[in-house]
Amino acid sequence: MKCRMLLVVAVWLGAAGLSLGEDKLYRDLSVDEAKALAGKEKKLVFIDFYADWCQPCRMLEATTFKDPKVVEWIGKNTVALKVNGDNNPKLIDQFKVVSFPTLVFLKPDGTEIDRLITYVSAEDFLEAAAGIAEGKDAIARAKEKIAKADATNPLVRKELAFAYATKGQYKMAFDEYVWCLEQGFARHPRLSAMRGVVASEMMMMLSGVYPALMDELSARRDSVRKRVEEGAAEVNEVMTLALYDEIFREPDRTLALYEKKRADARTPAAVRAAFTEAVLPMLLNARRYQDIAADLDVMATVDRILASVPAKDAASPEERLMAVFAVPAYYQVLAGLGRTEDAAKVAARLIELADQAETYGVLAWNGYLSGKPTPADLEYARKADQLTEGKDIGVIDTLARLQHALGKKEEAIQTAERGVKIATGWQEQALIEETLADIKADRPVHPGPALQPVTTQPAPGGSGEDRASGSDAAP
Repeated sequence: MKCRMLLVVAVWLGAAGLSLGEDKLYRDLSVDEAKALAGKEKKLVFIDFYADWCQPCRMLEATTFKDPKVVEWIGKNTVALKVNGDNNPKLIDQFKVVSFPTLVFLKPDGTEIDRLITYVSAEDFLEAAAGIAEGKDAIARAKEKIAKADATNPLVRKELAFAYATKGQYKMAFDEYVWCLEQGFARHPRLSAMRGVVASEMMMMLSGVYPALMDELSARRDSVRKRVEEGAAEVNEVMTLALYDEIFREPDRTLALYEKKRADARTPAAVRAAFTEAVLPMLLNARRYQDIAADLDVMATVDRILASVPAKDAASPEERLMAVFAVPAYYQVLAGLGRTEDAAKVAARLIELADQAETYGVLAWNGYLSGKPTPADLEYARKADQLTEGKDIGVIDTLARLQHALGKKEEAIQTAERGVKIATGWQEQALIEETLADIKADRPVHPGPALQPVTTQPAPGGSGEDRASGSDAAP
């Protein structure tokens, strides 16, 4: 869903300067005053563009900008400004801010060194900041990282693609993203669960700013489809074709090809399994659990995904994320088939790897979607609600749905009403209010799209205003 963003980010640059509240990390200065002070103190200027409705911005405030090392680095090396969103598009145009959060680093003369356009952990912020302090932009840092790591790893190469996009080198960014999708994941199949993340980032960063995007993707899709239809495609190409069809909002084309290949006895088992994984979301929505299990060894697939993730202490955030968002789909299959013991084993293994709110929340959600939710799913939802301190609307919605599905209507109403009181943004309000209305009317709470984490939030104006879907901004 694309919507034109009418919100504007404003900064009061009068005599009173920026409105900062009680936050001592940031200076009460205009941008020009900050540049002058940075020159005197031999520091950089750091500007944090944010908005109150931006979830990743709130995550930055709650985690990264509370980290003592990050606070120390910002205070020691920069004159920091915090720009709150409300009614001044001129500064947004000046700095070409197209999404939130955007963290801009300037030399005292106003020359931009680099910017970070996403939520970043404290560790990633400090790593980037160290390079920025040496005058290295995102492209230079990404190339250095590639030189030190495996240059064929798509999760490493996508950082270079992202860097090209932030610098306006859109063709270079496109080529890198496509390389990751068509070649990188073929060389690193263990990372295949992250394919959708890379595709989503590509569309977010290039939609609206790279005019040739859809034409080039269409040509590549046609080429891959021909190979798949001729039976010459490898497993990775089947998965790539499914992604391209999804981008063009034509997943039914992949599903039709899946049905055709599934009915063809000559289709190799590996390709049949790849097709099943490629159309898995549609099969899950239709609750075709028997068909999934017929073409795919569910437990073996879970084993493969989890085996590719290092031990808990050694796993990177990306690798943990891969497991957290890939495995629960198969938990849903097992739950839908009534294989509760196997489902419990899968849940236990995932929690052991990533004992965090996201894990409990997505297990609860997929248990709900299975059509056969259990008390265990309700406990997962309660655990997620506890770990998010009762402030995550997606978790609250899941908890209310499960309570209602398991016959706890009054509890479900109370939970949903709690969500209505704290919801911010039109998306959260619409989600929880609809759920509450259905529960009160004792209607089945039909599964809808869960709130998905987004890495950036769109800002007004500029060529990137239509990049994101699922934003919290008002339409």
